[in-house]
Amino acid sequence: MPHNAKAQDTDILFQKMGNRWYLFTQIGDDFIYSALPFGIDPTATKFELYEVLEEHVDKVNEVLEAA
Repeated sequence: MPHNAKAQDTDILFQKMGNRWYLFTQIGDDFIYSALPFGIDPTATKFELYEVLEEHVDKVNEVLEAA
């Protein structure tokens, strides 16, 4: 079941597939997704995780823009 979170200005969708959680977001025309580390459950993790995830999404977006 999807779980949505608002991390500052970025909407992030969390989806569990099998035993692993994934995050999905869109920045501009780019669709970004990433597997979360094993053991990370966004439904049971404190809010600080969302700040870390937003930084991760920003770094991925920078790499995409540079390509």
